Amino acid sequence: MVIIDSQPLTVAIMASIIFGESLGYVGAAGLVLGVVGLLLLEASALAFDANNFSLWGSGEWWMFLATQSMAIGTVMVRWVAKYSDPVMATGLHMVIGGLPLMAILILNHDPALSSFNELTTSDVLALLYSSIFGTAINFGVLFYNATKG
Repeated sequence: MVIIDSQPLTVAIMASIIFGESLGYVGAAGLVLGVVGLLLLEASALAFDANNFSLWGSGEWWMFLATQSMAIGTVMVRWVAKYSDPVMATGLHMVIGGLPLMAILILNHDPALSSFNELTTSDVLALLYSSIFGTAINFGVLFYNATKG
């Protein structure tokens, strides 16, 4: 899943457009090379069967959209940090992003919420660990550092 590596490319392009940051020739060449490399790596993962292909059913497409969402949040944090705490903005970013995902889950997988009673204590602890240390703290530190320049 190297498609998540497109986030820095998107951040660089958006920062250049929105904030007027200079990429220079080497930076622009690096961006082009990075995009070409990602396309070459991901093209082999996609199967273009005309009868079976669905862009919305493609995990790579959803991963790309998630990556672009993270890139937008990373670029927006510079502006948001002027008006609020970066850690609070991170939490709001995750809640706003999580609500549509929860709605899609409930709509597409009817017994989605009924399986919660089947989770063991170990499962719940693993989910909490992943949510807190793998996501919330990680993005809080990322956004905090992004506000510092």
